[in-house]
Amino acid sequence: MRTKILILIAALVLGGVAAVLAARYLNEARTTLEDENEPIEVLVAKEDIPRGLTAEELISEKLIAIEEIPRRFVAADAVSSTKALEGQVLAVPLSAGEQVTRARFQMPDTAGLAYGVPEGYVAISIPVDEVTGVSGLIKPGDHVALIVHFDESNNEFDVPVARVVLKDAKVLAVAGSVTTSAETEDPATGGIVNA
Repeated sequence: MRTKILILIAALVLGGVAAVLAARYLNEARTTLEDENEPIEVLVAKEDIPRGLTAEELISEKLIAIEEIPRRFVAADAVSSTKALEGQVLAVPLSAGEQVTRARFQMPDTAGLAYGVPEGYVAISIPVDEVTGVSGLIKPGDHVALIVHFDESNNEFDVPVARVVLKDAKVLAVAGSVTTSAETEDPATGGIVNA
C-alpha cells in the first residue's frame, strides 16, 4: 500500500512539473507570437519604380509611403524614415508592394557614371590607346581639349585639318575608374568627356 501511495505522490509531482513546464512553454510561445505580429512602420513602394530616381523624387511623387507590417515580415535593412535616404539614388528597381531597403540605394557618386553627369550635359565615350591617351596619364577629373581630325580633300592645300571641338572637357572615367563628383561646366567653353 505504501508503494502505491509513493507512486501516486510521484505521479502527482511529475504531473505538476509537466503542467508548469507546459504553461511556461505556452506563455513564451504566445509572447513570441505577439512580438512577431507587432506592427512596424516601414517604407513600401506604391508601384513599380525604375532605378535612377532620387529619394527626394520618390517622396515628392508619393511613389513610396509608410505602412505598418508585422515584425516577422519586415526585411532586415528596411527603412522606416525618409531621412535615411536623403541625397541617395535608387540603384535597383523596386516592385509594387516591396519594402524599401538601404541596400537598394546608393550615393550618386558610387551609383555609376550616369549619376555623375549634371543635368543638361551629355557624356560621350572616346576610344583611346597609349598614344591618344597620353600614356595613361589622363585620370578622372582631369580637363582635356577634344580635337577632331578631318581628312578634307576639298581644301586648297589638300591637307588634313584638325579642329578643337571642346576646349575644356572634364574626364569622367578612364578604364573603369570614375570621378567621385561632378563639377558644373560652362557649356559655352567645355563639356564632359568619358575617355
